[in-house]
Amino acid sequence: MKLALLLHAYQPPTQFPEVLRKIAKETYLPLLETLQQVNTGKVTMNLAGSLVEQLRVQGLGYIVDGYVDLSTKGVIELVGTAAYHALLPKLPTSEIERQDSVNRLINSDLFAARNPKGFFIPEMWNNLQVLSSISDLGYKWTVLSESAFPGAGIVEQGQHASLGTNKKLYVLKDKELVLFFRDRPLSLMLAFDHTLTYKKALRAIKEHIDYSGDEYVILAVDAETFGHHIKGNLSLLRELLDSDELEFVGISDLLTLPLEKHEVAPVEATWGAMEQENGERVFVRWDNKDNPIHALQWELFNLALSVGVHESVSPDILDKALHSDQFWWASMAPCWHAQMIIRGADMLYQSVAANAEDNDDVQKAKGLYDSLVRRVNENGAGEVRIC
Repeated sequence: MKLALLLHAYQPPTQFPEVLRKIAKETYLPLLETLQQVNTGKVTMNLAGSLVEQLRVQGLGYIVDGYVDLSTKGVIELVGTAAYHALLPKLPTSEIERQDSVNRLINSDLFAARNPKGFFIPEMWNNLQVLSSISDLGYKWTVLSESAFPGAGIVEQGQHASLGTNKKLYVLKDKELVLFFRDRPLSLMLAFDHTLTYKKALRAIKEHIDYSGDEYVILAVDAETFGHHIKGNLSLLRELLDSDELEFVGISDLLTLPLEKHEVAPVEATWGAMEQENGERVFVRWDNKDNPIHALQWELFNLALSVGVHESVSPDILDKALHSDQFWWASMAPCWHAQMIIRGADMLYQSVAANAEDNDDVQKAKGLYDSLVRRVNENGAGEVRIC
């Protein structure tokens, strides 16, 4: 069986510089050094434009240069994405295309070695419009939550035990985009098990292989899992990638497997928490209808979109203002970071102020921003709660 590991590296444009430097010290640099020492395994990696841009601004461009070198040598396979981690189902097709083109512009040196075949969807929040747009942009594959698999329902612990998805290659209905489905249980083990050892991980992977009969497994986690979220597990990553008992390949390598292709029409899903309400999926960490702060954020977001213009191909304030983290931190499930919420709202307001031709829109945006700040202060202005 072939295994493919996708690492997602991203920081929002509102990130505090000192936090970025801390994570760079704990993850981005030691992860680079670890991958430079790997002898056999290959990793697929998303280096979002938002992160790359900030690393360079903070004088950490040498880290980016290291990943350029790894890409050139074929140690890592890089993918495309939305530059500022916007939630793509909330955007018109033109803005999805814009996020992709801005990401390509920021990462032009990273992509110089080879054009990315894959696309990482922020939070893996897919719908058919998003998938169609990715296909039309020329990408060959993307990875979805296995809860997006038709018929999987909303089983949070993963559906592979009953459906065994990875015996075929799945293609988006009426398109050529290949859809891979993330193995949730094994990915969560890697992301959250602070006691995980090489032997424990190997045993879990082998048990999965024996049980499922799958031809391949997709593991997908935040890159910050290694070193930042879990201290000391970079050695585990190297052991796994260099293991004689496992074969880690790039996700694009899976496209050559001699497997039957089967058309599917995935259902809307993310790799985060979901709930079922009135027969529909509700994505509570980003768009909770019962969360008054979310309601204000989305109203301000949609106003910024409606009046937004792009004067050039270069990144602008609207591109950055669309980032997802402001909603995640406002979810109170239990994520909460007052300053990140306010910084995001301010960026949306500034985007309206810079682009609106009608002063009434600017005043409306200011009113929404003020209301949002009041709500945040009522819920704990200085408090931080991490999921």
